[in-house]
Amino acid sequence: MGNRNSKNSKEKTLSKKEKQYPVKIQTEGWSMTKKHEQVLKQVLDSYNLQDVIEIILSLLGNNEIYYRFTRPNLFDISASNDFFIDPNWIKSQQQHSYGIRFVILGKHKSGKSALWMRFISGIFLSTFDPTMMETLRKQFILTKQCICLITIEEMIDNNEFSSLRDVFIGEADCIIITYDVSQPGSPIDYITPYLLYIQRLKVITTIIAGTKNDLGKSNDFLDHMDSFFDFCKQNNLCYIDISSKLDINVDFLFKYSVFRFWFDSLE
Repeated sequence: MGNRNSKNSKEKTLSKKEKQYPVKIQTEGWSMTKKHEQVLKQVLDSYNLQDVIEIILSLLGNNEIYYRFTRPNLFDISASNDFFIDPNWIKSQQQHSYGIRFVILGKHKSGKSALWMRFISGIFLSTFDPTMMETLRKQFILTKQCICLITIEEMIDNNEFSSLRDVFIGEADCIIITYDVSQPGSPIDYITPYLLYIQRLKVITTIIAGTKNDLGKSNDFLDHMDSFFDFCKQNNLCYIDISSKLDINVDFLFKYSVFRFWFDSLE
Protein backbone atom coordinates (compact mmCIF):
# COMPACT_ATOMS: atom_id res chain seq x y z
CA MET A 1 0.00 0.00 0.00
CA GLY A 2 2.77 2.39 0.98
CA ASN A 3 4.68 1.83 -2.26
CA ARG A 4 1.52 2.37 -4.31
CA ASN A 5 0.81 5.68 -2.56
CA SER A 6 4.37 6.85 -3.11
CA LYS A 7 4.15 5.96 -6.78
CA ASN A 8 0.85 7.78 -7.19
CA SER A 9 2.24 10.84 -5.39
CA LYS A 10 5.26 10.90 -7.72
CA GLU A 11 3.06 10.57 -10.80
CA LYS A 12 0.88 13.46 -9.65
CA THR A 13 3.97 15.62 -9.11
CA LEU A 14 5.32 14.86 -12.59
CA SER A 15 1.91 15.42 -14.16
CA LYS A 16 1.56 18.75 -12.38
CA LYS A 17 5.03 19.80 -13.49
CA GLU A 18 4.27 19.02 -17.13
CA LYS A 19 1.11 21.13 -16.91
CA GLN A 20 3.05 24.02 -15.39
CA TYR A 21 5.82 23.87 -17.99
CA PRO A 22 4.28 22.82 -21.33
CA VAL A 23 6.36 22.75 -24.51
CA LYS A 24 5.22 25.41 -26.98
CA ILE A 25 6.19 26.68 -30.41
CA GLN A 26 6.91 30.42 -30.42
CA THR A 27 8.03 32.72 -33.19
CA GLU A 28 9.66 36.12 -33.51
CA GLY A 29 10.53 38.21 -36.54
CA TRP A 30 8.80 38.13 -39.90
CA SER A 31 9.40 37.09 -43.48
CA MET A 32 8.34 38.72 -46.76
CA THR A 33 6.62 35.86 -48.62
CA LYS A 34 5.42 35.71 -52.22
CA LYS A 35 1.88 36.19 -50.94
CA HIS A 36 2.93 39.39 -49.16
CA GLU A 37 4.56 40.65 -52.35
CA GLN A 38 1.42 39.97 -54.38
CA VAL A 39 -0.78 41.89 -51.94
CA LEU A 40 1.67 44.81 -51.87
CA LYS A 41 1.81 44.93 -55.68
CA GLN A 42 -1.99 44.90 -55.92
CA VAL A 43 -2.25 47.85 -53.53
CA LEU A 44 0.43 49.85 -55.34
CA ASP A 45 -1.11 49.03 -58.73
CA SER A 46 -4.43 50.44 -57.56
CA TYR A 47 -2.67 53.78 -56.95
CA ASN A 48 -0.61 53.60 -60.18
CA LEU A 49 2.61 53.27 -58.19
CA GLN A 50 4.08 50.30 -60.06
CA ASP A 51 7.40 52.09 -60.54
CA VAL A 52 8.21 52.09 -56.82
CA ILE A 53 7.42 48.42 -56.13
CA GLU A 54 11.03 47.22 -56.39
CA ILE A 55 12.29 50.12 -54.27
CA ILE A 56 9.82 49.35 -51.48
CA LEU A 57 10.63 45.63 -51.57
CA SER A 58 14.35 46.36 -51.31
CA LEU A 59 13.74 48.61 -48.29
CA LEU A 60 11.57 46.02 -46.55
CA GLY A 61 14.15 43.30 -47.03
CA ASN A 62 13.52 39.65 -46.30
CA ASN A 63 13.93 39.04 -42.59
CA GLU A 64 13.68 35.59 -41.07
CA ILE A 65 11.19 34.08 -38.66
CA TYR A 66 12.95 32.61 -35.62
CA TYR A 67 11.33 29.57 -34.02
CA ARG A 68 11.55 28.36 -30.44
CA PHE A 69 10.22 24.98 -29.32
CA THR A 70 10.75 25.33 -25.58
CA ARG A 71 9.06 25.47 -22.19
CA PRO A 72 8.42 29.25 -21.94
CA ASN A 73 7.07 29.01 -18.38
CA LEU A 74 10.42 27.61 -17.31
CA PHE A 75 12.48 30.34 -18.97
CA ASP A 76 11.66 32.59 -21.90
CA ILE A 77 13.31 35.27 -23.98
CA SER A 78 11.31 38.09 -22.37
CA ALA A 79 13.62 40.20 -20.20
CA SER A 80 10.63 41.55 -18.28
CA ASN A 81 10.24 38.28 -16.37
CA ASP A 82 12.64 37.27 -13.61
CA PHE A 83 12.39 33.48 -13.87
CA PHE A 84 13.21 31.46 -10.78
CA ILE A 85 16.05 28.99 -10.59
CA ASP A 86 17.12 27.42 -7.30
CA PRO A 87 20.21 29.36 -6.10
CA ASN A 88 21.24 26.41 -3.92
CA TRP A 89 21.28 24.20 -7.00
CA ILE A 90 23.42 26.76 -8.86
CA LYS A 91 25.76 26.92 -5.86
CA SER A 92 26.12 23.13 -5.83
CA GLN A 93 27.05 23.18 -9.52
CA GLN A 94 29.75 25.77 -8.88
CA GLN A 95 31.58 23.57 -6.38
CA HIS A 96 33.46 22.10 -9.33
CA SER A 97 36.11 24.12 -11.16
CA TYR A 98 34.27 23.62 -14.46
CA GLY A 99 30.80 24.74 -13.28
CA ILE A 100 28.13 23.56 -15.74
CA ARG A 101 29.60 21.61 -18.64
CA PHE A 102 28.35 21.95 -22.21
CA VAL A 103 29.38 19.83 -25.18
CA ILE A 104 28.64 21.16 -28.69
CA LEU A 105 28.15 18.54 -31.40
CA GLY A 106 27.50 18.96 -35.12
CA LYS A 107 28.98 18.54 -38.55
CA HIS A 108 31.86 20.62 -39.88
CA LYS A 109 30.67 24.11 -40.87
CA SER A 110 27.38 23.69 -38.99
CA GLY A 111 28.14 26.77 -36.87
CA LYS A 112 29.71 25.19 -33.76
CA SER A 113 32.72 27.50 -33.59
CA ALA A 114 30.73 30.61 -34.51
CA LEU A 115 28.30 29.79 -31.69
CA TRP A 116 30.84 29.57 -28.89
CA MET A 117 32.89 32.46 -30.33
CA ARG A 118 29.85 34.74 -30.20
CA PHE A 119 28.91 33.54 -26.71
CA ILE A 120 32.40 33.68 -25.17
CA SER A 121 33.99 36.63 -27.00
CA GLY A 122 31.00 38.54 -28.39
CA ILE A 123 32.40 38.52 -31.93
CA PHE A 124 31.58 36.74 -35.18
CA LEU A 125 34.13 35.17 -37.51
CA SER A 126 32.89 34.07 -40.92
CA THR A 127 35.70 31.51 -41.27
CA PHE A 128 37.07 29.39 -38.46
CA ASP A 129 38.68 26.00 -38.96
CA PRO A 130 39.67 24.43 -35.64
CA THR A 131 42.09 21.52 -35.87
CA MET A 132 41.47 20.29 -32.34
CA MET A 133 38.78 20.30 -29.70
CA GLU A 134 38.30 23.58 -27.87
CA THR A 135 37.63 24.12 -24.16
CA LEU A 136 36.26 27.51 -23.08
CA ARG A 137 34.88 29.06 -19.88
CA LYS A 138 32.66 32.02 -19.07
CA GLN A 139 31.03 33.50 -15.97
CA PHE A 140 27.44 33.93 -17.07
CA ILE A 141 24.62 35.98 -15.55
CA LEU A 142 21.50 33.81 -15.37
CA THR A 143 19.27 36.09 -13.30
CA LYS A 144 19.72 39.13 -11.08
CA GLN A 145 20.49 36.76 -8.22
CA CYS A 146 22.45 34.00 -9.99
CA ILE A 147 25.77 33.89 -11.80
CA CYS A 148 27.24 30.58 -12.95
CA LEU A 149 30.41 29.34 -14.58
CA ILE A 150 29.89 27.63 -17.93
CA THR A 151 32.49 25.37 -19.57
CA ILE A 152 32.10 24.56 -23.27
CA GLU A 153 33.72 21.67 -25.12
CA GLU A 154 33.50 21.82 -28.91
CA MET A 155 33.76 18.34 -30.42
CA ILE A 156 35.41 17.87 -33.81
CA ASP A 157 33.38 15.51 -36.03
CA ASN A 158 36.36 13.20 -36.46
CA ASN A 159 36.85 9.52 -35.63
CA GLU A 160 40.33 10.31 -34.33
CA PHE A 161 38.80 11.89 -31.23
CA SER A 162 35.90 9.43 -30.77
CA SER A 163 37.12 7.92 -27.48
CA LEU A 164 37.87 11.36 -26.04
CA ARG A 165 34.48 12.58 -27.24
CA ASP A 166 32.84 9.74 -25.30
CA VAL A 167 34.62 10.88 -22.15
CA PHE A 168 33.55 14.51 -22.53
CA ILE A 169 29.93 13.58 -23.21
CA GLY A 170 29.98 11.24 -20.22
CA GLU A 171 31.07 14.14 -18.00
CA ALA A 172 28.81 16.79 -19.59
CA ASP A 173 25.65 18.33 -18.11
CA CYS A 174 24.12 19.49 -21.39
CA ILE A 175 24.54 18.76 -25.10
CA ILE A 176 23.91 21.29 -27.87
CA ILE A 177 23.55 19.86 -31.38
CA THR A 178 24.10 22.47 -34.09
CA TYR A 179 22.03 22.12 -37.25
CA ASP A 180 22.50 24.46 -40.23
CA VAL A 181 18.94 25.36 -41.27
CA SER A 182 20.14 26.85 -44.57
CA GLN A 183 21.47 23.52 -45.86
CA PRO A 184 19.37 20.94 -47.75
CA GLY A 185 18.34 17.70 -46.08
CA SER A 186 15.89 16.54 -43.43
CA PRO A 187 16.62 17.84 -39.90
CA ILE A 188 15.42 14.51 -38.47
CA ASP A 189 17.90 12.55 -40.61
CA TYR A 190 20.67 14.92 -39.49
CA ILE A 191 19.93 14.83 -35.76
CA THR A 192 18.99 11.16 -35.27
CA PRO A 193 22.57 9.72 -35.45
CA TYR A 194 23.77 12.24 -32.86
CA LEU A 195 20.80 11.48 -30.64
CA LEU A 196 21.38 7.71 -30.80
CA TYR A 197 25.07 8.25 -30.08
CA ILE A 198 24.31 10.39 -27.02
CA GLN A 199 21.64 8.02 -25.71
CA ARG A 200 24.10 5.15 -25.92
CA LEU A 201 26.34 6.97 -23.45
CA LYS A 202 23.94 8.60 -20.96
CA VAL A 203 20.62 10.35 -20.35
CA ILE A 204 21.37 14.06 -20.62
CA THR A 205 19.72 17.40 -21.35
CA THR A 206 19.94 17.93 -25.11
CA ILE A 207 19.06 21.09 -27.04
CA ILE A 208 18.96 21.54 -30.82
CA ALA A 209 20.33 24.87 -32.10
CA GLY A 210 19.17 25.84 -35.58
CA THR A 211 22.14 27.87 -36.86
CA LYS A 212 22.71 30.32 -39.74
CA ASN A 213 19.15 31.64 -39.85
CA ASP A 214 20.52 34.87 -41.34
CA LEU A 215 21.11 32.86 -44.55
CA GLY A 216 17.46 31.80 -44.72
CA LYS A 217 15.89 28.42 -44.06
CA SER A 218 16.13 25.73 -46.72
CA ASN A 219 12.98 24.36 -48.33
CA ASP A 220 13.82 20.97 -46.81
CA PHE A 221 13.67 22.41 -43.32
CA LEU A 222 10.41 24.26 -43.99
CA ASP A 223 8.84 21.18 -45.61
CA HIS A 224 9.77 18.96 -42.64
CA MET A 225 9.16 21.52 -39.91
CA ASP A 226 5.93 20.06 -38.49
CA SER A 227 7.28 16.51 -38.41
CA PHE A 228 10.54 17.82 -36.94
CA PHE A 229 8.78 19.49 -34.01
CA ASP A 230 6.78 16.28 -33.46
CA PHE A 231 10.10 14.43 -33.43
CA CYS A 232 11.47 16.87 -30.84
CA LYS A 233 8.42 16.38 -28.64
CA GLN A 234 8.66 12.59 -28.83
CA ASN A 235 12.34 12.70 -27.85
CA ASN A 236 12.02 15.36 -25.14
CA LEU A 237 14.12 17.82 -27.14
CA CYS A 238 13.89 21.60 -27.27
CA TYR A 239 14.81 23.62 -30.34
CA ILE A 240 15.99 27.23 -30.69
CA ASP A 241 16.70 29.16 -33.90
CA ILE A 242 19.84 31.30 -33.60
CA SER A 243 22.11 33.52 -35.66
CA SER A 244 25.67 33.86 -34.42
CA LYS A 245 26.35 36.45 -37.13
CA LEU A 246 23.49 38.74 -36.03
CA ASP A 247 23.77 37.72 -32.34
CA ILE A 248 20.17 36.54 -32.13
CA ASN A 249 19.16 34.07 -29.39
CA VAL A 250 22.77 33.03 -28.59
CA ASP A 251 22.72 34.05 -24.91
CA PHE A 252 19.14 32.83 -24.66
CA LEU A 253 20.21 29.40 -25.92
CA PHE A 254 22.69 28.95 -23.07
CA LYS A 255 20.42 30.48 -20.43
CA TYR A 256 17.53 28.28 -21.44
CA SER A 257 19.81 25.23 -21.50
CA VAL A 258 20.86 25.83 -17.89
CA PHE A 259 17.23 26.21 -16.82
CA ARG A 260 16.36 23.03 -18.72
CA PHE A 261 19.26 21.16 -17.08
CA TRP A 262 17.90 22.23 -13.69
CA PHE A 263 14.37 21.20 -14.71
CA ASP A 264 15.58 17.77 -15.85
CA SER A 265 17.48 17.27 -12.58
CA LEU A 266 14.19 17.53 -10.66
CA GLU A 267 12.74 14.47 -12.35
